[in-house]
Amino acid sequence: MRASLLLLLGLGLGCASSTEKVEEGADGAGEADGATGGADAADGAADAGGEGQEEGADGADGADGAAVDADGDGSPAPADCDDDDPLRSPELVELPDDGIDNDCNPATCPGLGFADRPVDYALPEGYPALSFIVQQREARCADGLRAHSLRELDGDGWLDLVVTASPCGGEEPGLAAWWLHRGGPDGFSAVASPWALPSAFPAGSLSAPTGVADCGLGRPRYGLLDVNGDGADDLVAFSAACGEGEPGLSSWLVAPSDGAAGFGAAADWALPADAPAGGLRAPSAPADCGAGQPAYALVAARRGAAPGLMFTGAACGDGAPGEGSWTFSAPGAAGFAAGVEWALPAGRWDGLTGLPDCGAGRRGWATLDLTGDGLLDLVETEGCDGGGWTLFVGDGAGFSTEGRPLSLPSALAGLLPSPGVAADCALGRPAVSLLSLRPGAAPALVITASACGDDALGTSLWRAHLPVEGGWAEEAGELNLPPGFSAGSFAAVGGERGCAAERPGWLLAELTGDGQLDVVITALPCLEDGVGADRWQIYPGSCAP
Repeated sequence: MRASLLLLLGLGLGCASSTEKVEEGADGAGEADGATGGADAADGAADAGGEGQEEGADGADGADGAAVDADGDGSPAPADCDDDDPLRSPELVELPDDGIDNDCNPATCPGLGFADRPVDYALPEGYPALSFIVQQREARCADGLRAHSLRELDGDGWLDLVVTASPCGGEEPGLAAWWLHRGGPDGFSAVASPWALPSAFPAGSLSAPTGVADCGLGRPRYGLLDVNGDGADDLVAFSAACGEGEPGLSSWLVAPSDGAAGFGAAADWALPADAPAGGLRAPSAPADCGAGQPAYALVAARRGAAPGLMFTGAACGDGAPGEGSWTFSAPGAAGFAAGVEWALPAGRWDGLTGLPDCGAGRRGWATLDLTGDGLLDLVETEGCDGGGWTLFVGDGAGFSTEGRPLSLPSALAGLLPSPGVAADCALGRPAVSLLSLRPGAAPALVITASACGDDALGTSLWRAHLPVEGGWAEEAGELNLPPGFSAGSFAAVGGERGCAAERPGWLLAELTGDGQLDVVITALPCLEDGVGADRWQIYPGSCAP
């Protein structure tokens, strides 16, 4: 599935070195098509600069209106994106890591990270100017702003902009239909298509992608979830409006996406036969001894699969699940199957993730695909006294009983109690994320900000420790960030707009169709230049392996 928001998946980073690119340009960027490549093109432009400028001047002064090539690089304006710089021309080959858009194409590789120039991504027409300065908002009656969210409803692989409620309620969208602006390579469709809501839900009760139960409105607890694994979000009711009976007792209620015009008819989605007697009234919940409910959460056992129910902790904290094994209920055609054992290493693991417990001498842990094979792995992270990370490899039916140590960069040793941590100046800990820019490969440790925020990290670059056999590389490579933004704009993954701080609103999302996450600017710091009104700006992820 192409569409994605930021996920903790694999990061595949790589780019030809500067030498490789120069050789490629010099040898073949193409004598056959008349283009001059790489460093040879730059040298040639410098040697012929006087002659080229002379010809351009003659042409400009002449009566024939000849195009001017002011920098003598063989490409006149307006085809040349910078006719004062012979190192920038559509005829040149992009050189990585030189900080210059050599080929006048911001989508090609300027170095690891993100392109150095944005491309526009069109927003829908006919809405108030501030409607889309954030990726998701609730309706605001006073401002006339409708509720909207980024989702994947039609399963075509592009994220869609879904308008879910009118400013003050009482009219469309949000009664019998949402409004769907379908995503595509250049932006969202200008005109909305109605996306039908299922009649099983009271009209007007679905004003957002998720909602809590409301007895007065007759609204169940609901959310969007791809329960059948077809790449499109389905509408799922988890619990009854007034908290009793169905859905939530022996089944959930699912209205599947039809991929074209809305949600289909709602039908029961069976909960596992061995589920607790009181049912399951949320997509995840902690253990509840009084209700006899174990801890559970929805999780896909394999990349791209529909999610199943993973029971991770005993209702009253002893035994299985959580010790020796979890219980996994796989998805079927109309519900979840009976649970089967999911093998665990020795110890107690009563959730998909856990923080270190210093009093109990217990290290933290997380479940994620750390090997890039598409299967869940278990990673024991550092405790209060360090201790490194340990990997228990998953096989789709459990985790290995024997762990193997993971090598962490020495600069991060003892500083990573979980896969993602915020910067802490007192501890000397930088902000670190286990981050994916492209799904399907093992993840990298990405440092997004220094411990005290006193350098270029989070402003012009991130640093990535790429995966190697048995852990992560000791040395970090630099990931270019979009230039021209204020200090700390990218110190964390995603940010809110701030005029005083001169920081943009932005997120990581895959909107260009190449499978890589992009930096998406949803609003400039002081709402200038129409960003967030008629377009977003995308800095494409660059340098795919």
